[in-house]
Amino acid sequence: MGRVYLANHIDLQRRCALKVLSPKQARCDEEFVERFMQEGRSAAALVHPNVVTIHAVGCADGVHFLEMEFIAGRSLQQVIKDDGRLLPTRALTLAAGVAEGLSAAHREGIIHRDVKPDNIMLTRQGVPKVSDFGLAKRVLNRDGKPVADGLCGTPNYMAPELFQGQPATPASDVFALGICLYLMLSGRLPYRAKSVAELRFRATTEEVPNIREISPDVSLEVAEALSMMT
Repeated sequence: MGRVYLANHIDLQRRCALKVLSPKQARCDEEFVERFMQEGRSAAALVHPNVVTIHAVGCADGVHFLEMEFIAGRSLQQVIKDDGRLLPTRALTLAAGVAEGLSAAHREGIIHRDVKPDNIMLTRQGVPKVSDFGLAKRVLNRDGKPVADGLCGTPNYMAPELFQGQPATPASDVFALGICLYLMLSGRLPYRAKSVAELRFRATTEEVPNIREISPDVSLEVAEALSMMT
């Protein structure tokens, strides 16, 4: 959908993260660009310790961009890739921080729509910060065009109702956070599929597998909480 650059703000003399939309994607999906701009402005009003702050959103020379707070750390996805499954205490601490950020957004009427480890940054002090509020990417076909039913998000983390064409709600974000927690605790995703169609079928017809079948060291209380989230 685009690229993120480490940039330097000329006037303020500070480092920032600059997210630039793919010009090709912008040309073939005008609705996405409009939503990118509108929801970027809405998310810019959200200030919370567990949310990556958006400083500016705009367009220059036909290129749409988002200027964000620079987090000098790793994404949760990179942490899981580097360290493997996390200890329950650490996983729960991170999930609780993300939940605080999502809760603040939901109180302001902002739904994330694409909660996943790649969109959760960790500061050098280990504080989780959620990025890209309301900017869920379209699910694209092999030609790079949006699929017919307009799916938005990252399929592995999408709640069943989203696959059925229903609008995203705070519960959709809670479900996605539950899948993130499942990945942190087990080191793997609950469903494995070879296509979006297969994943859609499994997500809408099967319950999320019991985490204790994969990670027996997870307590009954945590397993129950995870089950309620998903």
